[in-house]
Amino acid sequence: MIIGRPFLTTEQIQHKVKELASIISNDYAGKDLLAVCILRGAFMFFSDIVRAIKVPVTVDFLIASSYLKTETTGEVKIYADLSEIPLDYVGFKIPNEYVVGYGLDYENKFRNLPYIAIFKKSI
Repeated sequence: MIIGRPFLTTEQIQHKVKELASIISNDYAGKDLLAVCILRGAFMFFSDIVRAIKVPVTVDFLIASSYLKTETTGEVKIYADLSEIPLDYVGFKIPNEYVVGYGLDYENKFRNLPYIAIFKKSI
């Protein structure tokens, strides 16, 4: 297993969390806000952003997976369901690479990294 250098550093991630939380807080001032966490990979980000949002927020959770190790199965399995909800905010767009860290894993490992790195399997 090889974990590359940080693709997104801890500082970049936390800066984006604060930036998004500020935008969301402004957009939802005086409105109802529902934040949905896609488990398990988003739990660290979700925890950070809901704590940084300055307006009342209701939280819910969705479990979805399309990976078996580092390969996609091509089919997303959803283990909880919500009404079709659009994505209103996107933090980072990343290349089509397998990444680990900041909640994202390979075989349930590396979630604890405070940054996001591209993951390559050693031969």
